[in-house]
Amino acid sequence: TFDEGVFLKCLAKTCFSVHRIEILQQLYARMVVSFEGKRMYMYQFPMPAITVDLVVMSTDGKVLLVTRGPQTEPVEFRNCLAIPGGFVNANETLEEAAMRELKEETGIDLKLQNIKRFQFAFNADKVDRDPRQRTISAVYLALVDLRETPQVVDTDEISHASWYDINSLPDKMAFDHREIIEKLRLF
Repeated sequence: TFDEGVFLKCLAKTCFSVHRIEILQQLYARMVVSFEGKRMYMYQFPMPAITVDLVVMSTDGKVLLVTRGPQTEPVEFRNCLAIPGGFVNANETLEEAAMRELKEETGIDLKLQNIKRFQFAFNADKVDRDPRQRTISAVYLALVDLRETPQVVDTDEISHASWYDINSLPDKMAFDHREIIEKLRLF
């Protein structure tokens, strides 16, 4: 295990001035962060954010979409249709994040539903897919039977959730979500 005290003592032996030691201590403090009581290394290079997107398709050709709220970021995608999804928390798997985001945005709990199919599909990793920052998204596909799936509910995160015919999607959707749906239609 890493011992900060030993690290700083080694620095003191190799550095000749108090000023250099203070600089190295500041650098060390920026490299190590605390998350849930655990010390984690923070890289000096910018890291992309990890997100999940969930394409929920019905057996009768519909896809579940949410309307992003009027206060959401980025501004250019406010009130646009999108597939459910969001950022992955540091303490959850990609699959857990996908299920959490779907429940938060639509009220659907995939753990309780009779799912015909749930699987990782592909990564969406275009460099400019999100104007806020570099993101890489793990895209999941869920196939459900609408007769066995409860009604979607509107939540605090979005202004509306509903099923749309996959053959009549609007041209403008948030982020690269239309491309993601089109790619999954080939599955």
